[in-house]
Amino acid sequence: MHTLTRWVAGWASGWASRWVTTSGARFVATARLLLLLLLLIASLTLPAAIESTYAAELPLSKVFSDQPAGEYTLDRAHASVVWRVAHMGLSRYTARFDKMDGKLDFRPGSAASSSVEFTIETPSVNTGLAPFNRQLMDADWFDGVKHPTIRFRSTKMDATGGNMYRLTGDLTLRGTTKPVVWNVTFNGGLYNSLMQGHAVGFSARTTLKRSEWGMTKLVPMVADEVEVEVEVEFVNQNKPVG
Repeated sequence: MHTLTRWVAGWASGWASRWVTTSGARFVATARLLLLLLLLIASLTLPAAIESTYAAELPLSKVFSDQPAGEYTLDRAHASVVWRVAHMGLSRYTARFDKMDGKLDFRPGSAASSSVEFTIETPSVNTGLAPFNRQLMDADWFDGVKHPTIRFRSTKMDATGGNMYRLTGDLTLRGTTKPVVWNVTFNGGLYNSLMQGHAVGFSARTTLKRSEWGMTKLVPMVADEVEVEVEVEFVNQNKPVG
């Protein structure tokens, strides 16, 4: 129930209680009816208020070149990094990282001129099991104590058709830097009134060979290839690009 509705319900209930106490049980039915009427009024007016609040954000524009140019920062509340790896051929084990940050230099007139970088906190790996999270910080795995961050910095972005792009850049993991290519989908952009800025969203996919970053433990029982999926939203900080 919406906050305003709860407030109305609480106020009406308290008022009705006092009225019943002072005036007798014969007013119970009337008090309940009043409470129901107040709740009905609130339920009818709140959807309209919510709709008017978000109306300015619609519709979503999926045209890359229509988005405002500028420096965007990652909306960390709407960003995720998920990875999957085949385990003994039985399943595609899935885990994620909970903490990341990043920025986007967005130049929609020329995708090739845009750039992005992000940082992932290695100790934020989340398998759903705390003991396994700690085990993955060992030197044989992510070596999280020695290398507490995973970094990516783009070097090139090419349009491949529609809202699809190929993003090339350098990924630093366990202190080793290797080139990585992401398949990126531009999901669209709109004005986000909650963030007070224009927001754009992307989905990115790539497949890595962990052995190239020195993570060879249990290969091939645990597959060398790791699928990585990133979902991100960036918000314009009203900083125009030159």
